[in-house]
Amino acid sequence: MALTRPSSRDFIAGAVAALVTLAGWLTLGVLAYVSLGASAPEFGIPAACVAVALGGLTVAVAGSSAMPAGGMSSATVLIFAAALVSLHADAQQHVDEAQRMSALLAGLSCCVLLMGLVQALLGLLRLGSLAKYVPQPVLAGFMNGVAILVFLAQLPTLLGLTNADWAHGAMERVQPATLAIGLVTAVSVWLIGWRSKRAPAALLGLCVGCALYTAIHFLLPAVPLGPLTGAIPSRLPHPDALAPIFGPGPAADLVWRNAEGIAITALLLAIVGSLETTLNALATDHELHVRHDPNRELIAFGAANVVSGLFGGLPVVYWRARAASLIRSGATSRWAAAACAVLTAVIYVVGGPLIALLPLTVLAGIMLTVAWSLSDRWTRGLLVRGASGEHSGDLWLNLALIGVVLGVTLWRGFVAGVLLGVVLAMGLFIYSMNRSLVRARFSAAARPSRRVYPATQETYLQGARAEIVVLELEGALFFGNADRLVREVERLDGRSAFVVLDLKRISTLDASGAIMLAQLSSRLGKADRSVLLAGVAPDNRHGRALGGSGFDRGHGAREPGHASVPRRRRRGVRAACSGPARRCRARHGQSVRGLGRRRGRGW
Repeated sequence: MALTRPSSRDFIAGAVAALVTLAGWLTLGVLAYVSLGASAPEFGIPAACVAVALGGLTVAVAGSSAMPAGGMSSATVLIFAAALVSLHADAQQHVDEAQRMSALLAGLSCCVLLMGLVQALLGLLRLGSLAKYVPQPVLAGFMNGVAILVFLAQLPTLLGLTNADWAHGAMERVQPATLAIGLVTAVSVWLIGWRSKRAPAALLGLCVGCALYTAIHFLLPAVPLGPLTGAIPSRLPHPDALAPIFGPGPAADLVWRNAEGIAITALLLAIVGSLETTLNALATDHELHVRHDPNRELIAFGAANVVSGLFGGLPVVYWRARAASLIRSGATSRWAAAACAVLTAVIYVVGGPLIALLPLTVLAGIMLTVAWSLSDRWTRGLLVRGASGEHSGDLWLNLALIGVVLGVTLWRGFVAGVLLGVVLAMGLFIYSMNRSLVRARFSAAARPSRRVYPATQETYLQGARAEIVVLELEGALFFGNADRLVREVERLDGRSAFVVLDLKRISTLDASGAIMLAQLSSRLGKADRSVLLAGVAPDNRHGRALGGSGFDRGHGAREPGHASVPRRRRRGVRAACSGPARRCRARHGQSVRGLGRRRGRGW
């Protein structure tokens, strides 16, 4: 999605997304300040509006992704809520309620502002690109976990249960009509989107759900249909959240007493928010087949959190649900995200009475369609392949990794899921590289040279070929599989005086592999055996890697693997076999430690 001129579709998509995600940010706002009890909506909803409106607008203007949707997440909101509990306990000693709340909000605003500064620093240090190395199965598990969490969050509203009823499993209080309205809304959105890609399916589905809710309410007034959104505070926030720290009162003392906790919370928010932002933006890139600059994106979200902190808002991250809502509503550019942020502020200021009339079950039904759009398409493709009868190892390994990341994300949060997934992906990568290291193994007698030699020389070579073994390697020779090569060589018949390692198909040779080759040469040299290399030259990448790993010039001539083998026998290796050893020139007559010593006829 390129940056184009704003269109009517962008404004319609922004309006739909602002309405669809309304219940989401209202709920998260109350959750952030839940420890304040009945006062939670009074402080939480304005703070949430600041994050999604002002923070979202900042991201839409300064971000680099195709659909820069700023908002909140349950992970950062829960960290914020934990900081609130700590500060609230310390602030209880202040008698004056107004001063106590002013000091409390100032301390929380410091957390958000510092979070933004840390995020901007991470972007300036160009650390945002690290997330692009997250393997696809890990990203898929993360996306599916987010989708399931969004789905589970809608269940109490769809069933017409309060949070207390849901927590205690009071399923006898389920309201079937409420569930039916939500499901009809979701099905309407799906059907409209299936029939027409251009139609604002979410907005039309919202109208269908509200019409059905109104009809049932008037025709069957005794049937419970679930609550409406209800009235919200309309007080506008001001950019003076940090002012109490610099004036008289208890705010400065509260912040300084809890400076360490505020700094740790800000750092944790920055790390969690940056990781979630980068992963969500990367997931949106995959959906839209575009790319964005993760470092610029972190700087943009850092600026958004600075703005949110000045206004007393909640932490701002990439809101995947809002981005999905914009895309499904027909957004064509980032102007849709900017329109969504502005319209969110307008709804908050002037649309309070209308918001109060929206049925929560209708909004929950639309959020079901958003949850489905968040699920990973690649995972669905793997499941289809598995159901069609494919039983390849890579397919089931990918599905298993996706399942592990998904389960841990639901159990311990997305950070634990992603970290575990990356570790498992590294292990699987090392396993796969280790599995494919040795491509072929044969003796010179099995593949003799096709050159015709004099009878006396051929007689000698027939006996010498049995002492030469060639190992053709492929893939990467690195720390994860270097020990396997050692075991392969040690399992060879002790009568093989020469071990030829063909490195032509080796894609990567790291320092661990180079050192292993030197140690292997020295170890076999003590047993009057030699390790010879094929596919290595002074100026190719393997030669440079070996030379840069501590192979000194002139050192190889003193190695047992070199000195104990007569020169005529080393020359016999090239005459005795074909293939890689036959193509080696005189330089391969040297031991591994001989690399780096240049002679007139080669290495």
